[in-house]
Amino acid sequence: MFQKENFSNILKKILMNYDSIQDFANHVEMDRGYLSRNINMKLENPPTPKILKRIADNSKGITTYEELMSVCGYMENIINPFKENLDDNIFYSYMTSFALLSSTERKYIIEYINYICNKETFDLNKITSELNKLVLTKKINTKQKDNILNNLKILFTILKEQNNKKIFKINNMKKKDNSVQIPVLGSIPAGIPIELIQDVIDYEDISEEMLKGGKEYFALKVKGTSMWPKYLDGDTIIVLKQNDCESGQDAIVMVNGDDGTFKRVIKKDTGITLEPINQQEYNSVSYSNEDIEKLPIRILGVVKEIRRKI
Repeated sequence: MFQKENFSNILKKILMNYDSIQDFANHVEMDRGYLSRNINMKLENPPTPKILKRIADNSKGITTYEELMSVCGYMENIINPFKENLDDNIFYSYMTSFALLSSTERKYIIEYINYICNKETFDLNKITSELNKLVLTKKINTKQKDNILNNLKILFTILKEQNNKKIFKINNMKKKDNSVQIPVLGSIPAGIPIELIQDVIDYEDISEEMLKGGKEYFALKVKGTSMWPKYLDGDTIIVLKQNDCESGQDAIVMVNGDDGTFKRVIKKDTGITLEPINQQEYNSVSYSNEDIEKLPIRILGVVKEIRRKI
């Protein structure tokens, strides 16, 4: 709940450290009239987390971003394991988008993230099934379901990358005799870990021996003819998940937040080149070391096996 009076009192204390309300507004990059209406409790809704961050940064020690987020109602029942294990910049960045969600969406996101943190397992199929039940009983609509699911994926990604206190297990592999089934992906969308992608079109068996040493694999359906004649349209490739490769290896690469692309990686001192094998129809693309950092360019895995149906 937005505590208007408390928020107003905090703003008044900060204002005492500035020459005027205009001076205060200039420092926090806020319209003077909008600031005045907040001070005089004329608004029903609080400023966005982005504005609150600027207020906290320019409060001269009077308040903190977390206090403002709490007073403005953004921190109600917030995910404790999530907050405790993230640095402030990442937490602030996510809270800015979290604040735009409806209270219903926030409620279920918090509920599921707490479940994930306690169980240390992200079972995407189970959570999707539960959300579908909520849609059927009209507790949420389809758009809300999608928003909840997308936010859970983002949150899990952040937790997995930032949280050193827990090891999150992924329920994406199925056991079969002495082998393990790995998902065959139709595509690799940007920003989502391989293990959370929903575009699973099939499963392929690999031996348990391949998983020794903590190795992880996924499979991908080849599309197009850029890697012809070695790889044909419709082939399934078995990919060892890793974030680097040797020069000359065929790899899955994420470029500039686009879908993962399948190319031969040629490394040079000045950068890398992504080469199609079929150079009669497709062009190579080179990236400098600066491009690799800025775009960014990430190796997702290297091809270890081709499977072809005749």
